[in-house]
Amino acid sequence: MHTTLVAGWVDSVALYELVVFDPSDPVLDPMWRQGMF
Repeated sequence: MHTTLVAGWVDSVALYELVVFDPSDPVLDPMWRQGMF
């Protein structure tokens, strides 16, 4: 269950990141990844 939960959470975070943040941004994107993972 844990693996499924984490996989679903990562998918939702990735989708949220695509919608909210510019993936080419050199500042926000690394900060977001380091902060959440």
